[in-house]
Amino acid sequence: MVTPLRYQFREARAWRASLARDWTELNYCVIDIETTGLDPDKDNIIAFGAVPIIEGRISVPQATSFLTKPDCAVGIESAKIHMLRDQDLSDMPSIESYASDIASAVEGKVVVAHSAWMEESFLTRAFGRRNLPFHLPIIDTARMAAEALELPPLGRADVSLEYLSQSLGLPTHTPHEALSDALTTAQVFLVLAHRLASREPLMLGDLITLSKTRPPMAAASRLEMK
Repeated sequence: MVTPLRYQFREARAWRASLARDWTELNYCVIDIETTGLDPDKDNIIAFGAVPIIEGRISVPQATSFLTKPDCAVGIESAKIHMLRDQDLSDMPSIESYASDIASAVEGKVVVAHSAWMEESFLTRAFGRRNLPFHLPIIDTARMAAEALELPPLGRADVSLEYLSQSLGLPTHTPHEALSDALTTAQVFLVLAHRLASREPLMLGDLITLSKTRPPMAAASRLEMK
């Protein structure tokens, strides 16, 4: 039986209380996905990576990742980016087979992603197709970067993860590989959170609110950016 996905703070009251907690008091799960294309209504997730941050430290031994078999063909342009082909995925389980694994990865943690609209929309859509609830407010490191680094407006685009990590003097792990991108995002998140907290106390609610201010983004630029 597939475990329904639900928000990691099981009680709404406990979640509301956590919004007033300092960001350092919470644990996080940084996620990344690769997909067949950019349209959540017709494209599928083909790779998932998750890296936990426990007590302020990235825990690589507890990271998880997997490939999944999509219901549609991998787009040519997408394959050029992440180098995953249909034949690489033909024997993999479907994304819904990993519902319990994803639920376990995020349980008790706050979810983080870069340009998080894609993770949010694709995961919600993927499990919605199978009538499995999925509701995960996600902290967006792209929006954190815009605030912490006072970046100039980029129109409908977010700063790329690779550019951001390099500008912060951080190592960039294999780009467009889900687990590697999750690890890079985890490093970026910690640096940006510390920068924001150096200005004034930083609560979880501040990060959630900041992540909701991201502008609508042109989907066509997503693969090039992330």
